[in-house]
Order: sequence, then structure tokens, then C-alpha cells
Amino acid sequence: MPSQLTPQDITYLNELAADIAAHGGFNGMPVEEAVEAAHERRQAFAMELAQAATKRTQMARRALNTSIWITCQVIAAKERLVMQASDSTRQFFLECDFIESN
Repeated sequence: MPSQLTPQDITYLNELAADIAAHGGFNGMPVEEAVEAAHERRQAFAMELAQAATKRTQMARRALNTSIWITCQVIAAKERLVMQASDSTRQFFLECDFIESN
């Protein structure tokens, strides 16, 4: 494991932890097995999602597309604000990352 985790690594580990919790915790398994099982479930769902063969994956794709669309709208709105702002306000907007952070 790398000595320095990226934000993406931390996000994925949090998702694995949520998956483990959603499936009842460790249930007597060692941590490594529980993490591996969670990873396998997520990979299986990703493959299912790519095929969009079930109602569950169709709903997940719709939710994902909506989330992406909303993010794009927020970024576009920020860009419009920056373009319409005065020089000092424009600099403030350019330095603000909080609008795009989760």
C-alpha cells in the first residue's frame, strides 16, 4: 500500500467501509477478507452497471447521470459568475474552490 493515500483512495476506502457496514459488518471475517469481499461486490456491480441489464442498474445510471448534470450546471454557473464579475470579485471567485468541493 502506498505511504501517501490520495483523496480518491480515501473515497474508495470509505465506499468499501460503507459496503461492509451495509452487509452486516465483518461477521467474524478478518478485515482483509471483508475488504476483498466488498471490493468484489463493487466490481460486480460496476460490470452490471455497464450492461444496464437490470432495473437496479438503470436506476443507478439515472441517478449518476443526474449527479453529473447537476455538477456541470454548478461549474457553468460559477464560470458565468466569474465572467460577469468585476476584477476584484472575479479574483475572489477564481480562488474559491469550495463551490466544487464535496
